[in-house]
Amino acid sequence: MVSRRDLKRPKPATGDSRTWAEQARAAIEAVHLTLDRGCSIEERTAAIDAAFPFGRRAHYPYEVWCRERRSYLDRFAPAGRKPSTKGTRT
Repeated sequence: MVSRRDLKRPKPATGDSRTWAEQARAAIEAVHLTLDRGCSIEERTAAIDAAFPFGRRAHYPYEVWCRERRSYLDRFAPAGRKPSTKGTRT
């Protein structure tokens, strides 16, 4: 029997047992390892956006991706730019 919780936050149907967040972090980390240390935030953002692993950019997987992407990019925000807090849950 499928639980209500499984329907609200389904795991990926690709046979991968990792959560959406774990898959997003893995994709972002793979891109991070290929980037030069001194690349600009624009180059970093474009590379991360190109690595979106979930097909359509919609629904819960996309929300998770945006949260993980924001978390990663905030670490490389230029000095003086306030890190984004939009979309973070408290």
